Amino acid sequence: FPYFFFFYDNRGRKFTSIRLSTDRSVPGVFDFEIPVFASTGKYSIAAEIGEDLQIGRAEFLVEEFMPDRIRVTVQTPHREYRTGQTVRADVTAKYLFGAPASFHAVSGHLTLEPMEFAPKGWSQYTFSDPNRTFAKMEIDFRDTLLNDTGAHVYTYTLPDKLKAPSALKGLLSATVSEQGGRGVSAYTEVKVHPYS
Repeated sequence: FPYFFFFYDNRGRKFTSIRLSTDRSVPGVFDFEIPVFASTGKYSIAAEIGEDLQIGRAEFLVEEFMPDRIRVTVQTPHREYRTGQTVRADVTAKYLFGAPASFHAVSGHLTLEPMEFAPKGWSQYTFSDPNRTFAKMEIDFRDTLLNDTGAHVYTYTLPDKLKAPSALKGLLSATVSEQGGRGVSAYTEVKVHPYS
């Protein structure tokens, strides 16, 4: 039997419809185009049989594509650390036309999780203890503002005793918020050696 998909704009007005039929053994698949002049906002699609019976509904957002206006980098002075050492993450943000993203909000995060220590030339050996486990650590850095040069430094001192099956991978991330609240993120990885 036939049914219809009705598309409603952000003001609740129908702006197009598609007729489908259930006489096939596969779900109906279709494409539709949002008009270029459509306003942004929350739109909806409803599957209806006849005029009174709605059998499904979903919402979606129509937005203008806005490319990132700033570039964010996260760098560390070292790629590898030992327990007890301080990891330093240098965050910088610049507008794509070159000026620093001064005084923008920035947040940082460090994730520590297990990774296999596998040095080159030692592939016949295993550097892991299967009797040890390590629960992933999530460390949030303090939210703050970039300075006048569009930079901020996060530091985190690794605990002296991290017991892991092998090495650890540290994923450092920073998110700088553009004006209006949209965030642009950057990432870098470091290795942490608990047993060196």
